[in-house]
Amino acid sequence: MPKFLLDANLSPETAEYLRSLGYQAESIQEQGLGNLTDEQVVQKAINEGSVIVTFDRDFSQSWYLSYQGKISIVWLRLKKQTVEHVNVVLGDILEQVTEEEFKETLIAIGEEEYKLIRW
Repeated sequence: MPKFLLDANLSPETAEYLRSLGYQAESIQEQGLGNLTDEQVVQKAINEGSVIVTFDRDFSQSWYLSYQGKISIVWLRLKKQTVEHVNVVLGDILEQVTEEEFKETLIAIGEEEYKLIRW
């Protein structure tokens, strides 16, 4: 099972939800690390073997490309960003994406579909 690191722009409630589904999930906010730079978040994820979950477009366009696909990122491209909606969408996607598909992949998640992007 993938391990998730939720960026500071996601609620700790989403980390709790992911844990209730049996996933390992940590929130930057829960850890009191909301002041980390994007680069520090990336390094933390690499060091811990975590998949970054974020609303931040920079992770998809800058960090995934600069690390030549050696990191895993779930980029949430949702118009409705309430905790409840995010949790429903993530829950649905997690039922469809295999553990192997999370490795060194950028997963762009929209309202109705998701796309796997590999370097």
